[in-house]
Amino acid sequence: MNSFTPILIAVIIIGILHMTAPDHWLPLSAISRRFNYTGTKTQATATLLGFLHSSISVLIGVFAYVIGLLFISYLKDGFSIIARVLLAIVAIYFIGNGYKESRSVENHMNDSTTVRSALIVSIFPDFAMIPFIFSTLGMSNISIIEIIISFIAVSILSINAMAYIGTRGLAMVIERIPPYYIDYVMGIILLATIPFV
Repeated sequence: MNSFTPILIAVIIIGILHMTAPDHWLPLSAISRRFNYTGTKTQATATLLGFLHSSISVLIGVFAYVIGLLFISYLKDGFSIIARVLLAIVAIYFIGNGYKESRSVENHMNDSTTVRSALIVSIFPDFAMIPFIFSTLGMSNISIIEIIISFIAVSILSINAMAYIGTRGLAMVIERIPPYYIDYVMGIILLATIPFV
């Protein structure tokens, strides 16, 4: 059974959390400081990166949904089951990735390659959207559009906020938060969403 509000809340939290991870905004902040980007150029770049990241994430989710529609639609309640399984798989992935990163935390925290990494890292898609797209089966088109627009909007706003505070040196505390913490929280949120799908 689909529930619009829990899914919308989870998508918004995932969009915010994912874009506060340093690998999304730290390269932009570093490049902005190094090459003296204007505030407008930094925010425009952040907006573009946030839009590309969230749009690609949604497109991957829609692609998986269409494939599922073509091959698995004959199953009764198939999409609800698939959405739950995908939520569990993606949650386990984030928790496992968080654990892997926590095991190599010393190397990660002392490695400056994060700062020098290409901006392309910022648009790497969020596979957590795949189960959420599956979860929208049975919802009205307006509800689906609201969920997608909310994810895109919070992704853009989050990376803009992080780029803004990052270029002003105000993100030192956030930079020190190990990325695996965010992975753990995202995994927990995905698991908590399963009962509502």
